[in-house]
Amino acid sequence: MWNSLEIAKLAIAAATPVFVAIVGFWLNRRLKSLEQAQWSQQKVIERRIKAYDELAKPLNQVFCFYCYVGTWKELEPPGVVEIKRQLDQTAHISAPLFDAEFLRRYNRLMDICFSTFGRWGSDATLRTLPDRREEAAGSDWDPGWAGCFSPVRRRPSPRR
Repeated sequence: MWNSLEIAKLAIAAATPVFVAIVGFWLNRRLKSLEQAQWSQQKVIERRIKAYDELAKPLNQVFCFYCYVGTWKELEPPGVVEIKRQLDQTAHISAPLFDAEFLRRYNRLMDICFSTFGRWGSDATLRTLPDRREEAAGSDWDPGWAGCFSPVRRRPSPRR
């Protein structure tokens, strides 16, 4: 004869493997979800590193040009404008990989170094004086490069 205690023992004995299977299935799904999130995060990090690699050297070239350090004499004004164009493309494509502050600061740096949105169809111009550059280039200076520089009123004033 079956009494209620025997039925309870049988129900618990049958429920234990079912409960273990459900918990195991849930844990397995959760671990796979965490693994997927980790993989996605790893891919974002890889893309950030790639973007950094693409931005670092050209940004350093712009810095050297404006601060008269390093390889600044090797850079020609039209080349610096071309570097900006490439930097803009990479920075704006890569912006979603970084926080919002990245693009804001990048644009601020470009606004300090370059004057944009001049005449329709014209390139950005360099917001710096050509004097020292012309002197350093000597006979290699191309008078056509004067158009690469912003008018005096659009250049930043030196800090004191």
